[in-house]
Amino acid sequence: MTSQKTPLFETSLRSWLLGFAVLAVLPFALFSAHLLIELGQKSQSASKNSLTQQTELVARALNDRFSQALGLLTALAADDAMQSGDAENAYRLAKRLVAESSDFQAVVLVNRDESMAFITAMPFGLTPPAVSDIESARKVFTTGKPVLSRVFKSPLSGRYVVALGVPVHRGTEVVYCLRLIFLVDSLSRVIQDQGLPDDWITTTVDRDGVVVTRSFSADKYVGKPATKELIEAIKEQRQNLFERRSAEGIPVTTAVRPIGSWGWNVAISVPNDSLYGPLRGSLTQLVGVGLLLFLVVIVVALRLAQLLSQQFSTVVSAATGEHAAGRIPRLGIAELSTVHGHLVEHVERRRQTEAALVSMSAEMSAAEDRLLAARRDLLTQLYRREAFQFEFARVLEALTSGTSVALLFIDLDNFKAINDRQGHERGDEVLARVADAIRNNLRGGDLAGRLGGDEFVVAVVAQDQGIESTACALAERLIAAINRIDPDLGASIGISMTGHSVRTDVAGELRRADAAMYVAKREGKNRYSLASTRLLMDVATSGADDAKRPTGDKASAQGSTA
Repeated sequence: MTSQKTPLFETSLRSWLLGFAVLAVLPFALFSAHLLIELGQKSQSASKNSLTQQTELVARALNDRFSQALGLLTALAADDAMQSGDAENAYRLAKRLVAESSDFQAVVLVNRDESMAFITAMPFGLTPPAVSDIESARKVFTTGKPVLSRVFKSPLSGRYVVALGVPVHRGTEVVYCLRLIFLVDSLSRVIQDQGLPDDWITTTVDRDGVVVTRSFSADKYVGKPATKELIEAIKEQRQNLFERRSAEGIPVTTAVRPIGSWGWNVAISVPNDSLYGPLRGSLTQLVGVGLLLFLVVIVVALRLAQLLSQQFSTVVSAATGEHAAGRIPRLGIAELSTVHGHLVEHVERRRQTEAALVSMSAEMSAAEDRLLAARRDLLTQLYRREAFQFEFARVLEALTSGTSVALLFIDLDNFKAINDRQGHERGDEVLARVADAIRNNLRGGDLAGRLGGDEFVVAVVAQDQGIESTACALAERLIAAINRIDPDLGASIGISMTGHSVRTDVAGELRRADAAMYVAKREGKNRYSLASTRLLMDVATSGADDAKRPTGDKASAQGSTA
């Protein structure tokens, strides 16, 4: 019989046709996607260049505004009234300067002792308030150069302002600091005049990293520190665009530029949705058109596949025993008729074989159920006495050098009273829950069984040096778990241990553990007791009845949990 060569892969006729349909549409979709991505990237590049240019224009416009104000203020500082110390005439000139522009709130003249000589927002001669942002005024006196202050609230109007200060020289000495107070709103109008898109976020930051103007939520953010990312970008003097999250948590792309040499910076951010939105929209449209075209091709392919698969379905039905006598519609595929005939011949033989296998499986399942019922206690699903003894004997035979086995004989305390007082159904429930508690505290290879009534046994294997601690710890856990089942329920546990080098048998170990259990009963119940070496000798030479009545020197009680 010649072996057939296994194909690299197999798939259905419908899948083949669908694959051809996908291959027909895929090149068009890939070319369109590539074209749109190229166009989108060019659009993004243009938007980013525009963002950089607009940021530089805004920075230049603000610098021009400050330079214009500096020229006016410098001219006032050089006036004869200012040079001669004629404060009243200087006040009138300053008052006229403020009246010429609504952007100026006031002009302030600061003495070297940091007191205010006058402020045009108050009548001349009245005691003016303390100088706001005195640090920038001090800097004018110490450097002799113009200084732009940080943003602060005017003590007179309560509105946010900034102060441009220039020195008034008398010879080489700076005798006054002449300050022009700008309204922050006037700087915002300078930015608005640049005609930026409505969704662009423009932020002006002073030398301390505090927001001076903001095109969105100005009331919320002006006068407060800028975001950490923006401050870091300003400190690093970044020239490239960078992505961050705005104060509102919106993903944006940002450009930062310094405003002249004043120590201020302007940042303009474009929401990423606006920057990348057109590309995403075009791709979405492409995906929609592509899906529509793909669905049309799929429908055509599926219809063709349906016509062809009807032939194959009739042949397959013969293999499953359905329509064995059915006739294949004539569509010019003669090979399918031959295959169908062979399948019909074999289907009956397969049915006979399956019926025989079902019968054998039912017999084996019934035999397994009978074997399980014989080995397991119906109420607790633990090993019966005979099954446990058989399995325990195998454990004893399998002991190797350095290993020991501990046998725990568990007798429930006060179970009879619970059973008599609360009924047999409650008694059965308690026994089942005790069995669950035992199972929950055993390892995978440990044995557990029910000898009858309220007596249970457990066998655990461990290394010689750890067998006693393992058995005692297990006994404590079992007593605690059984105590939680019913407040009146307890457990007395006897523990016997034997190793590879000790000759013993199942019956002997059961007698030893049983005798130790009675010692626990006598010592007060609800505890465990370890069988001593002398108890091993006594039990080996005495009957089971004597073992159930141990004296004080036959066992030593340990580890009471009561």
